[in-house]
Amino acid sequence: MAIKKLTSAYLYIYLLIASGMTLLGTFVVFLIFECHYFHTNAKELCSIKEDYRNYTAALKKILHDYNKTKERLDLLENYLEKKKKTKNIEKIRS
Repeated sequence: MAIKKLTSAYLYIYLLIASGMTLLGTFVVFLIFECHYFHTNAKELCSIKEDYRNYTAALKKILHDYNKTKERLDLLENYLEKKKKTKNIEKIRS
């Protein structure tokens, strides 16, 4: 009877350890999947971040060129306006 109780106790301990190891293994597999998921998302975010940097750099260049062209256009308009005024003054004098 004592052997049967001892064997029963060993079986109970063995089942407890086996279920614990199964639970631990399941948890490890879950962590591996989560790690893979976050690693993939991190790569995608880095790619999106690089695209965003390129986009903002291009946008800054476009805005800089636009402002430069606008300044040149303003200078040209002022020059033409002054030239027109001087022609009008010359016409009045003659």
